[in-house]
Amino acid sequence: AGAAMAVAHLVEMGHRAVGHVTGPGGNVLTDTRRQGFDAAMRDAGLPLRPDWIFDGDFSMDSGAFAATRWLALADRPTAVFCASDEMAIGFMGALQHAGVDVPGEVSVIGFDNIDVAAHLTPALTTIRQPRHLIGARAAELLIAMIRDRKLTGPGEVIPVELIRRNSVAAR
Repeated sequence: AGAAMAVAHLVEMGHRAVGHVTGPGGNVLTDTRRQGFDAAMRDAGLPLRPDWIFDGDFSMDSGAFAATRWLALADRPTAVFCASDEMAIGFMGALQHAGVDVPGEVSVIGFDNIDVAAHLTPALTTIRQPRHLIGARAAELLIAMIRDRKLTGPGEVIPVELIRRNSVAAR
């Protein structure tokens, strides 16, 4: 839902060319964020271009590497959804070092709302997940599973929130 929320925000801001920096392969967060991205792009009637999907690993370095691949494209997406704030930070930093205006030339949105996200220039638009609530609920569910001697427990989805900052501009 968070990835879909990110894409919907970019579309609402007028972007029709949207790229994605993924997390590491085989990771549940990577997979679910990619599924949300793909579904939101299809729902908006936007192309899912393989050359606009950049592999990452949730690190700043992989975000910076994705930026070098973005810079090498002749036809670039005007917005990029990064599956983590750290990758978004690396992506924006590498672009800014190359003289690219964020968000003037490309809008960037991250995921996690890590503490530094609000202190960047521009401040990073991101998807906030309530980490403390997630941890508390996971502990409560685990304790209930142990108490009830069950190997599985109920699934629960905790809502995320779009945090609008300055790294996304209208197109």
